[in-house]
Amino acid sequence: MPEFQEVQRGNLIRWDEPREVIGKFVSIEKVAGQFSEESTRVTLEQEDGTLVRFYAPAMLNSLFEGARPKPGDLLKVVYTGGFVKSKSGRPVKEFKLYIAR
Repeated sequence: MPEFQEVQRGNLIRWDEPREVIGKFVSIEKVAGQFSEESTRVTLEQEDGTLVRFYAPAMLNSLFEGARPKPGDLLKVVYTGGFVKSKSGRPVKEFKLYIAR
């Protein structure tokens, strides 16, 4: 009989302060949002095997759409703590996305 391991809930990252998250890309999915119709949730696997999840604000979502990471790609997501103006002139959180394939 195979050995079973307990499935851990992924840690949810909040973008409330500048931070950097590094991990292998696992998935990106659209989920029902609390305040909007749809939110984008990303899952990364860190070096120690821990899964981390986070919701992608508008700018970060746009970066993911452009990068189109594949499962296993190593990503570094950086929230600078700053804001930039969107095309509509609204301030949005500033992110940088790095990918190593």
